[in-house]
Parts: sequence; structure tokens; C-alpha cells
Amino acid sequence: MAAFTYTTSAHLYVKRKTIGCALAHRLPHIASVIRCPSPTGSGSRGAVLPLAEDPVRLSLTNSTLYQYDADGAQVSVLHSPQAEHLKNGEDRLHQPEMRVRLKNGERSLRAALAERNAAKNRITLSGGVVGEQTSGTHHYHITTASLHYHPEQQQAETADPITLTSETSRTEAVGARWDMNTNHFTLDHNLKSTYEPAP
Repeated sequence: MAAFTYTTSAHLYVKRKTIGCALAHRLPHIASVIRCPSPTGSGSRGAVLPLAEDPVRLSLTNSTLYQYDADGAQVSVLHSPQAEHLKNGEDRLHQPEMRVRLKNGERSLRAALAERNAAKNRITLSGGVVGEQTSGTHHYHITTASLHYHPEQQQAETADPITLTSETSRTEAVGARWDMNTNHFTLDHNLKSTYEPAP
């Protein structure tokens, strides 16, 4: 299995809630800015409840994640206008757009949200997932509600309804697996396809 290297570039964006009132109580000038209640509850009605821990460790704007293969060649670029690195090691990327460059063409994926697991070997896209693949003169457009993408294997799968369209065909199914290395789709069930030959 090929080794992969990930690098990222982004602008750090610190939100007020990242500071948290627990830290602000140690810094009175910050507490006054973000209007935290007194830790003793004085000046307020009732006891002050402890704040829920913020799961976000780091927030980034205009984040770009690069993936390289064992030979140092760039394989994919994943861009997100807002990305969050969580304390449990997972990542959350809003409005992600990804491009994968393979020997037999380019693949692209975009969605409302992408969540990368702590092991960094699976990215789950959800919310209007759109995929495109181009190989020579063939171009395919894929839409589905959610998709699991495995970057090291360049494979993806979904259990949701999926639609594949090209210049001359339209295919609908429920559940599919996409091998990006070979441009091969395996459709699970409830297949319906129409084909219009070129004039």
C-alpha cells in the first residue's frame, strides 16, 4: 500500500467561544469583553451552570489540504472555506471541494459538509454531494445525499439513492461503489437507466 503525506495551508480564525468563560474568569479584561457571568454567581440570579466543553480545538478559514503519494506527486487537493479540527482528532470541513488527479483522468467531489475521521482514512460527505469524473472524451456527473470517500484507495461508496448522468445516458440506483482508479461503478439495486445514442 502506498504511503501518503498530508499538508495543509490555512488562515487561523479564533472565535470568542474558543476562549471560553472558564479561561476568561482568569483574565478579567477578557471576561468583561465577552460578558461572562461571575464564577461565584454574584450579581446574577441562581447558580452559574458549567459551560459545555467546546469540541473544536482549532478553527481555520480558507483551508487547503494536499495529499501526496509515496513518490511525492500530488494526488488530491481539498479546499474548504471553513474547517474545524476537533479535540477527538476528527475534522469538519464546510462546503468542501476536492479534486483528485489520477492517470486516467480527474475526479471532483463537493458537498455541504465533509467529516474526516481521526484515522484520516475516511471522509464522509453529506448534503447535496456532487461528483464528476472525466476520462478522455467521457464525462460523468454523480449526485447523491451522502458518500464515504477513502483517499488512500481512491474509492467511494454510498447506500443512498444515486444518479449518474452523461452526455447520452441517465442511470438511477440505490447504493453504489465507485473505484476512481478504474472509473468503474458498481450499482447495488433498483436500477433504472435510459440511453440516447448520439445522432
